[in-house]
Amino acid sequence: MILGLTGAVCSGKTSVLEIFRKSGARTLEADRVARRCLTRSDEVRQKLLKRWGPVVLGPGGRVSRARVRGIVLEEPARLEILERVLHPAVRSEVRAFASRERRRKRLGVVEVPLLFEAGMEKLVDRTLVVCAACDRRRAWAAQKGVPRKLFDLFDRRQWPVARKAKRADFVVHNNGKRSDLNKEVKAICLQLKKK
Repeated sequence: MILGLTGAVCSGKTSVLEIFRKSGARTLEADRVARRCLTRSDEVRQKLLKRWGPVVLGPGGRVSRARVRGIVLEEPARLEILERVLHPAVRSEVRAFASRERRRKRLGVVEVPLLFEAGMEKLVDRTLVVCAACDRRRAWAAQKGVPRKLFDLFDRRQWPVARKAKRADFVVHNNGKRSDLNKEVKAICLQLKKK
């Protein structure tokens, strides 16, 4: 059983993923895969160099996440270009993860912020959306040091959370205490393990 986990920016997806991990599920974070591909993949490096030139490179000739972030913030339409470069590698890793965990008959949870937007829900068996109020999400983003402009850019790029929730098999609400979230997620985890 593979669960696709998604939700709005700074809604608590990482916290939910951690609860699943502590409950014995195998986990994969698409953002972590994307960051690794951005800085270590020669193919991604070549595509970004061709698109934006050497301005994307940092010390040592590697792609600099900070410089790419600056390019994207300068002109938000560039985020879609970056996603087109990164998504094939992310999709490939999600597919491999899902295949491996199904073979081993384990519960696997993959966190993909653009799960529905990128059509990656087809790679999983069930989906879960994390919902949280916008003011709480903005406060969490500020605590994490996420610039408001970047938060807004990513937030606009995603479907409204209500649309995601309609498509999801499970919805958890992250507006209360951590203990409430923990209880809600563990109940879903038990349900999935039984299946």
